[in-house]
Amino acid sequence: MKITSLIHVHEMLTGNRNIGWNNVGSNNTGENIICHNLSGNDRCRLSDLLTGETYFLDAPPYPPPRPPRPFDPPSPSPPSPPLPPPSPPPPGQTCDSGTRFIALPTIEYNGVLYLTSPSSPDAYCRLKGFAGSGSMRILPITLSTPFSKFSISTLDPGTLEMCTPTEATSCQSIAVIECLPEGIPKCTPDASGNIGNGNIGSNNLGHNNNGNNNVGNHNHGSNTTGSENWGDNLVCNNIQDGGQDTCTVTDLRTTDTIVLKVHAPSHTP
Repeated sequence: MKITSLIHVHEMLTGNRNIGWNNVGSNNTGENIICHNLSGNDRCRLSDLLTGETYFLDAPPYPPPRPPRPFDPPSPSPPSPPLPPPSPPPPGQTCDSGTRFIALPTIEYNGVLYLTSPSSPDAYCRLKGFAGSGSMRILPITLSTPFSKFSISTLDPGTLEMCTPTEATSCQSIAVIECLPEGIPKCTPDASGNIGNGNIGSNNLGHNNNGNNNVGNHNHGSNTTGSENWGDNLVCNNIQDGGQDTCTVTDLRTTDTIVLKVHAPSHTP
């Protein structure tokens, strides 16, 4: 603990080696200055008050912890009744309404944005507040595909291992993941091969897609990965007009992005 005192005495000059009027402190040049070593209109900083006269005090030690108080062991709680089986989805749906499909999930880790590695799908869904994961699709990431305008690494939410694509190696990321509430089974395909609710077309994985072979949510087109895209063969979010080259790393940051601030991740070779 550091204690620095600056005592104001009602005199024209208070302190040592001041030049000017109404100064308090030492080595000041000017008027109405309350500090040390200032000149003119400079602002006084806390560090300016630290001088050779500063008196240092050690903080008092923490008091020892109190000994535990004796108590009677709690009575065992009665067993909880078994949970009822989940109700089936409404007509026209293949998923429970609490099931989420998250497309191109990202993690902001110590200020850097990563796509999510598929190595720990349950860990990712638990970070989002769910009990576990269901269906998942994987997206390979290289230096130039599917994103030609930027490069992005992947992060494992369970181990915090990072993978960065190089000219010789690629990384695996989650294209879409199904996150399930406690006690809810994963979604089943409908007669057209769609997994999810509100899909028009065939072989879609996610909710409310209009087209074929889409992976994500609210896509209009075919063979598209992400959410809220209009067009074919896109891998991004919110492309409403234009092609794949219009995708930016900002488009991958969504309200579902998980923000982690912990120790630096380890690198995989």
